[in-house]
Amino acid sequence: MKRLLTLALAALLAGCSTPSTPAAAPPPAWTAGASLVMPRDDFGLTVVGGRFWAVGGMTGARGNVLDSVEVFDPGADAWAGGPTMPTPRSSSGVALLGDEIYVIGGMGQGGTVSAAVESLDTTTGTWTTHRPLPAPRMQLAAAVVDGKVWAIGGNDASGPPTGAVDIYDPATDTWKPGPSLTIPRYGLSALPFDGAVYAVGGKDSTHPLTAVEVLSADRRQWIEGPDLPAAMTRLGLAELDGALHAVEAGDHFVLRPGGGSWATAAAMPTSRHGLGLVGYDGKLYAIGGCRTYDVADVGVNEVFQPQEATA
Repeated sequence: MKRLLTLALAALLAGCSTPSTPAAAPPPAWTAGASLVMPRDDFGLTVVGGRFWAVGGMTGARGNVLDSVEVFDPGADAWAGGPTMPTPRSSSGVALLGDEIYVIGGMGQGGTVSAAVESLDTTTGTWTTHRPLPAPRMQLAAAVVDGKVWAIGGNDASGPPTGAVDIYDPATDTWKPGPSLTIPRYGLSALPFDGAVYAVGGKDSTHPLTAVEVLSADRRQWIEGPDLPAAMTRLGLAELDGALHAVEAGDHFVLRPGGGSWATAAAMPTSRHGLGLVGYDGKLYAIGGCRTYDVADVGVNEVFQPQEATA
């Protein structure tokens, strides 16, 4: 009798237990945001005052360069028009100094190579023309170092890549030469990170590169950094929550501070190059670019949120 009572009690308890529910699927690594009004690639993208500024670039046939600016409000998930750039161009170096966006060199109308330097004051919406680059360059990178704007690498009208670095001082409106890259390249990206400046990827005369160079603490030379796991050119490069993200085509690599190697993260849904990439409010925004399959400029806006941040 005691055994029967025990079995009955066990059955009763089992019948009253709450059925287990399947664990919720993790959110997707990438989600969709509002697309650019004008599909574009090889443009500048930066964040000022909680807004994203997409500057210039090209659309359609190569050489169809743009002077338009679009401004994205991530809170409203909406784009609006911005102040038109005086000199239409793509493949420029773009860097933010204070509230001013500097656009340096690039490809102008008809495929010409430009030395133009213009800055947009995002507080007033006005453009200012500055002293041009010492020589025309396109597909270069730009970064702000110690309050000055560095124009890094690129290629000139004859086509070969250069390792030249020129430094612009906004206080005097002058340029001076800086330390050349060890590997001449174009189609690279550069960004201050982990107390240094990283010049990442690009292309030499024939091949895309895995090479990463890091500016030394004394600003006098470039030293070898951790190679990318795969070659990248016309890539997006951005910092998100203290980590450096490099994105292009089907690859997405992440470098942590002090790290000796890159980790692999989820690839963008839309494979592309010539995109803009920014990190903001715990998310990575990959915007525009040229689709690598069924080649066409796109306005897509795909948003990456690290899985550990969404758990």
